[in-house]
Amino acid sequence: MEKVGIRMYSENNTCATCGRVIHSTHGLMLVLFSVDRAICHECGQKLAPDLVGVLDFLHDAHVGNFAFKFGGCPECGTNHGHLNIGPDDVWFRCDDHRSKWKIESEFQLDQYETKDGWRKNTARIKDYRKVEPAHGFRIFTLRDANSPF
Repeated sequence: MEKVGIRMYSENNTCATCGRVIHSTHGLMLVLFSVDRAICHECGQKLAPDLVGVLDFLHDAHVGNFAFKFGGCPECGTNHGHLNIGPDDVWFRCDDHRSKWKIESEFQLDQYETKDGWRKNTARIKDYRKVEPAHGFRIFTLRDANSPF
């Protein structure tokens, strides 16, 4: 039986098992230790369903925390984090519904970003639609039929 674990990744990957593109929304991904590569949620369900449950729980907590502080998608309540696109120009987003919203912040989120990073972030959300964020959110359980995860 293949050994599967959870590891931090900062970029998108392809699944070591099926080749599907995996979008990292919070840095944690399942990894197949024999090849030291990420695997997708579906392959993880087959190889290590308990670890998928842990990863889903951590993802729900992360999304809920961001949605509480900075609002969430008006369609699903999700917040996939922020992208800096310039000095004091911070946008939060829902990648599932391709929506974005700007929050005025009293703290600086862009202090470690470069102009090249801002250009990449701008391109990433260029086609996202501007929305008013939803405030007040719903925490999804792992077996919730309406969960976007």
